[in-house]
Amino acid sequence: MPPQHILLLALFLYLSFSFAKPLEQPFPVTRPEDVYGPPPPPSLWPVRSNKSCTAYSKSQPNPLAKQYFDRRITGTINGTLAVLPIPLSLARSIIPSKYTILTSAIQAELPDFPLDKYPCLFQASYYHDISSVLNPGSVPQTAVPDFSSASIEFPFVDLLGDNSTSFRWVPEILKTITASKIPAITEAREFGTDIHDAVFEPNCEAYHREPDSDYTTTFGRSVDLRVVGHMSADVYSRFKPLGSGPYHMRFWKNVTNQPSSANGRRCDEMVRLFNTSVSTGHYQPVEVNGQVNARLKTFKGEKVWEDVWGIRTDPSFVGNNPLDCESLRGYGART
Repeated sequence: MPPQHILLLALFLYLSFSFAKPLEQPFPVTRPEDVYGPPPPPSLWPVRSNKSCTAYSKSQPNPLAKQYFDRRITGTINGTLAVLPIPLSLARSIIPSKYTILTSAIQAELPDFPLDKYPCLFQASYYHDISSVLNPGSVPQTAVPDFSSASIEFPFVDLLGDNSTSFRWVPEILKTITASKIPAITEAREFGTDIHDAVFEPNCEAYHREPDSDYTTTFGRSVDLRVVGHMSADVYSRFKPLGSGPYHMRFWKNVTNQPSSANGRRCDEMVRLFNTSVSTGHYQPVEVNGQVNARLKTFKGEKVWEDVWGIRTDPSFVGNNPLDCESLRGYGART
């Protein structure tokens, strides 16, 4: 081989290996999507639902199915609740200016909570064994498929301007893709809440327990159905039991039983009961500590909370939605 050809070959091999060398990561990647991988195509989305998910789940059965014939829907909500503190000024900038924050109600429930902070409510929930009544007064006639949801909500909001009744303002929520076809769920759009069709890990449980660890995780990821692979929102949480937290059960009962809405006209009245067989005794709430990562339109990007406190719990619920928000005036005094 002529010398010039040898030189050209050597130069070719040198350039090939130089450019093929992968770039080293300057620091470990910790984003949830890098743990769970890129969004799968729709053909691979987990869609176990209806009877299969209800039978598969380890959540306890609904103890209210045959008791509340006069209510529209009952079931259980297994999952994690947590308080995510943010600056009060940030909360005021996010919540529509026509609604005020009932700071006196916050201080009454949480006297040690910093005055310049606001307690957002995180919920990562698995709705299980749901019974729906088509006509009030009749026996449950419709079995609603199990589904998961995740949200960051804004409690103690005065939607009615009465300086008294606390509501949860819920601008957006992630729900299992199959839940978007359920009439009881699609009604939530009447409240003005932006519902993201999502896939969850785990699929048919409230959370996944890490091997050889007390930590449990939940990951919900929304995918824009119009553009495969486009991620519009996601929520990731990781918690473990860790002694006693700063929030008492009276607070959790209060904040989760505030009616919710986003538009202030139509409301979701969901009464959570913490005194049934699925949330007492062996199944009583467990206080947990951990972190939440969220990428939501509400916060205009990604936000991370560490060392936050909450509870793992499985209350039963009775739902009466949708209702006119005005009909719930003075609601706190009735619960």
